[in-house]
Parts: sequence; C-alpha cells; structure tokens
Amino acid sequence: MTKVTLVTPNERKYLGNAGDRMPLGVLYLASALNDADIENDVVDMNHTHWLDTIDKIKDEKPDVVGLSLVSSMSYPQMKVLAEEIRPYTDTIVAGGHHVSALPHSLDGVVDAVVLGDGENGIIRVARDGWKGIMRQEFNINEFPIPDRTKLDISKYKMEILGLKTAPMTTMRGCPFSCIEENQKIWFSRKPNDKIKNAKIGDKIISLNEKLNILEEGEIKNIKIQEKELFEIELEDGKKLKLTDDHKVFTTKGWKQVKKLLNTDKILSFNFNEKISFNKKILNPMKNKLSKEKMIDTTRKRGWYKKSSERMKNLWKNKKLPTNTKQQIIARHKSKNKKENNGMWKNDKNDRNFSNLKNIILEDKYVICAWCNSNKHLCVHHIDENNKNDNLNNLVIICKSCHSKIHKIERNFK
Repeated sequence: MTKVTLVTPNERKYLGNAGDRMPLGVLYLASALNDADIENDVVDMNHTHWLDTIDKIKDEKPDVVGLSLVSSMSYPQMKVLAEEIRPYTDTIVAGGHHVSALPHSLDGVVDAVVLGDGENGIIRVARDGWKGIMRQEFNINEFPIPDRTKLDISKYKMEILGLKTAPMTTMRGCPFSCIEENQKIWFSRKPNDKIKNAKIGDKIISLNEKLNILEEGEIKNIKIQEKELFEIELEDGKKLKLTDDHKVFTTKGWKQVKKLLNTDKILSFNFNEKISFNKKILNPMKNKLSKEKMIDTTRKRGWYKKSSERMKNLWKNKKLPTNTKQQIIARHKSKNKKENNGMWKNDKNDRNFSNLKNIILEDKYVICAWCNSNKHLCVHHIDENNKNDNLNNLVIICKSCHSKIHKIERNFK
C-alpha cells in the first residue's frame, strides 16, 4: 500500500510565534488522500526537529514525500531536506506558493512539482507515479474539509485573545465546504451578481489558468442543493446564518451547528481585537521570545545593563545631577562661561568687558542704562570700538537697545 508523508517548513525561524500556526494547506491534502484511501501522515517542522524529520523518513521509508514551500523563505531549508532524504524515498513532490511561481527552481532536486491547488496532483503522484510539472484543475465546491486530526493544535502558539488559532484559506471559500446563494460571480450581462440569480443560458466570465486569459462560457445546467439554514443570535446582537453541518469553535472545541446547545459559548473576535492582535502579538517588540533574544545578544556583547545598574553607575561616578531648577540653570551657565563659550577670547586687554559680562551672568542686580529693563542684557562699547576696554567706554544695555544703537533692527511689514 502506498504511503505519503507530507512535510511543512519551520516558519518560526523567520516569523517567530506568528509562524507557529497549524499548516492548513497540507491538512487539505491529507483529507484528499484519506478520501482516496492512501495512507498518509503530516510532519510539521515547527514542532519536529530537522534531524528527527530525516530519521522518521529514514525509518519509515514512505513511497512519496510531499514538501510544502509556503514561501520563498522556506525554499533553502526544504531544498536541503530534499537532498538529505533522497536515498530513503522513491518520489519527492513539491507544492506551494514558491514552486507555483518558480516551478523550475527545484529542477534535479525533486521528481514532481504540483502548481496551484494540489489535491488532485498529490493523488496522481501517489497512485499513478506521475513525475514532472503539473497543474490539476479542481472544483472549488469539492474541496475536502481539512483533516485537523493529523496535528495537535495545543502545541501551536499563535493565539487571538488567548485562544489557539489556525489560518483560513479564503480563496477557497469556507474551509468547511459551505457555499451559499449570495456568492457573487461575474456574468456577461452584469458583473458581481449573486449566484442565486443565475439562469440556464446566462454567460459567465472565468479565467482559463492554462492560457491565462478570460473566457466566456454558457450555463447549460444548474444543480441546486438546498440545506437547512440555522440562525444563531449572539449576546452582542450579532446574527449568524449557517448550514446545519457548519462547524463553529466553542469553549468545548469544534461543534456542528445542529449539535449546538443554548448553553454553548461560541468564540469570536471583532475588528478592533484583530488590530490589537496585530499590534501586540505579531509585533516582534511585544514578543517575549524576541525580547529574550535581544537581551541575550546585548548581554553577550556587553551592551545590556538594567536601568537600576545604569543609575548606580551614574551616582557612583557623580555624573547624575539633581534636576533642581537652580542647578539646571547653573549647569547651563557654566557651559557658556569663559573658555566654554565659542565667542570667548582669552585676551588681557578686555578685562573690564569680561568683568561686566560676569556681573550679568552671575545675576547681580543690573539694568539697561537706556530702558531700565533687566532682561537680555549685554555689554556695549560706546565708541563702537571693541578694542577700547576703558571702563568709561563700556555700558550695560539690553539687546533691544543694542540693536537700535547699531541700527540693525529689522522692519517687518
């Protein structure tokens, strides 16, 4: 009997806890293999060590190993894994977003590449031994329900409001195979009309993925499968309309709508909580693991010190001033005094000028000789010769009067 082992990459290496989520894509494939009576299991390298994954494949020797390359960041590790497990399996097949965009990136490394949706492709590789690059069409209404029994959701750290979560592939519609009458499709007569308005003879626009062009097709037959709809009203007034076999997540786990009781509690989150999740949980600076790594790195390099340690060192070295108003003023004045001032000149010939400047800086009671102001004072040379340091040639005035004397005031009109 053919056995398939599906392997997903370690996304935590580059996404942190945001990458620690249940790999929904391969669980779709596992469910499709179950329906085809093909034995399979799933190995998620988020929680299975690299060497343990190789040892498992070496011991079990599955007929087919499927590698999921969910992004280009997972390409290097999956390429090396393919090379390591080559002696222990007959066929290696790759799928996912990376190989769908770059199908030849694993030439010579894997035997088969499945582009796009892989449910039919993985079955064809496992059952018929098909090899090469393949794209298989799949009816969106026939997608299986993901087989969540293959993995233990309690191991995953991605949470919303303290609850374990898994991603949803929205391009496939509801992961529980629901489709309802208000689903919109593109008619020739009217774009984005509801599917319940479709009639035999209507023409719809669809994408031919092989030729990558839009084509017009005519509806020849309509098959409607009606299901009983249940309406659930929540405490906040929100109403949900769901089919009887649709599953919802409750405090007791997943439950079909038809099996719900009035005492059951359905778990949900709103838009603001989602934004909060993005800001707090997905934010690497709010991530405990990221913080610990940052602190560990800075400690190794001798950079990291607790704030209490830094304060002690400052007090010890007398570099931490007491921030009283008087001390702050004195500190700023000392910076501008004498040689600390870029305009200060160490010239014995301007001793009287310097003495008057010091009187102003020391806040001794002086006023402007012209207007009696005690603000913004400076020393003026009466004969406008700054080399004449005679005390009779010097006078203390304010900057406003000083400007008027030197006629440098500006007229703003």
